Amino acid sequence: MGVRRHMCMSLPGEVARLGPDGTAEVRLEGAVQWCNALAEPGVRVGDWVLVQTGLIVARISAEEAAATLADLREMAALMDEDSPLPPPAPPVRREGEAPR
Repeated sequence: MGVRRHMCMSLPGEVARLGPDGTAEVRLEGAVQWCNALAEPGVRVGDWVLVQTGLIVARISAEEAAATLADLREMAALMDEDSPLPPPAPPVRREGEAPR
């Protein structure tokens, strides 16, 4: 097996709802995650964003999001069969929030 390289990557997601404390619930490829939205003021429900380690780093268009997701899927297909992209992260829940 060859050398594996690791890097951080921003993933596109759609803002599902806003929290009162500068957070936003973002849908990321089937998972839902609460993210810090303070770095991108003005984020609204329905916006497409790039998320990196729980931080919204940019707003993007729906077309950019679709193209990025297509590129990520293509990269996964090009990787060897033993190392597909990891599954989406499980949803992050706030304390006291009921499971869905």
